[in-house]
Amino acid sequence: MKSDSSQSPVVTPEPADCNAVPASILSWPLEDLQIRGPQKEKFEALRAWIVRSDLTAARALVDPESAASAQLTDHTMRELEHAVIARFRPLREAAQMLRLLQRGVDWLRVTGKAHFPPLRAPVVIKRPASPFREDTVELIGRVRIWRDALLYAGQSASDAADILGCLLMSAQLFGAALHPHVLGGILRSVLQEDVSPFHGDQWPGVAMSLRFRGQDAAEFRRWRPDLLTLCWMARWARARRATPTFTHALREAAVNAAKTAAQEEKLLWTLIAPWFGRHVQSPFRPRSLPACMVAVRRHWAMQLPGVLLGYADRTWVSHALQPHAWSRIYSVALPSSPSSRDAVRTERSETEAE
Repeated sequence: MKSDSSQSPVVTPEPADCNAVPASILSWPLEDLQIRGPQKEKFEALRAWIVRSDLTAARALVDPESAASAQLTDHTMRELEHAVIARFRPLREAAQMLRLLQRGVDWLRVTGKAHFPPLRAPVVIKRPASPFREDTVELIGRVRIWRDALLYAGQSASDAADILGCLLMSAQLFGAALHPHVLGGILRSVLQEDVSPFHGDQWPGVAMSLRFRGQDAAEFRRWRPDLLTLCWMARWARARRATPTFTHALREAAVNAAKTAAQEEKLLWTLIAPWFGRHVQSPFRPRSLPACMVAVRRHWAMQLPGVLLGYADRTWVSHALQPHAWSRIYSVALPSSPSSRDAVRTERSETEAE
């Protein structure tokens, strides 16, 4: 690959000198390319670098009618890509520069002003952090203590608040509910008696519509409890009927707390913290819900493939099938759960609009 010559004696031509070459990068219509604001400043820096470069593709961009244009190949475009990546740092900045350059090259190709081989779309992949950290062994050890404590808690948990705390901890420790919004959705579902068999089978589960980037009901997902959490759900169902006042007050608090992430985490911690106080010794108790979930996630990082872990902790947002999709699959009319009605209503309105 040819190196970028920052000491090149090539004199930067003025845009007015290129009026006869409308396809030159010096005369690209930035407004038509939707390059505005901060992007315009980035593009100016990119253009200045391309003018000084002696790469074949760079010379062709400055003067598409020159001999360099006849020498353009996929290889010369790859050289330009690599040179941009080497010149601009950090890597995310280089990706932005390549996207701006790709926008202009695509415009040349579509309008027929010049025939350039296409540039590849830059994709910056964020490397996941290694699970083998200094505190990993310590955190996994704590989670094992919590799991053992939860197993023994079945013999002593009796009041509704303790049973609900056991349920929420079991959902994390054995059901891989690794995000506060997912845990909050489970809490609202069990308070609203909205745990029912999924469509097409008899395994109970929770359907929930979750926020994503500030947008309500942006993600629709289903969560299937493990056997232990299912047992705690059964115990909670009995405790809920025995304590209607407590359940009603907590149900209203959960609905109000769902409006913001901070309120939801605060409510969850008020239910989970007493569980640690009753069943776990002081040195092994977390100080907050995020600290608790970090440890639990570290445990599951050693148990689950990366794709499943990313879905469990909402690093990757996906969508479960809507009730009407299950209806088509099984050719029966199936009712939607209360927690999923907003998502269903949104999807139907979009379908009707189309």
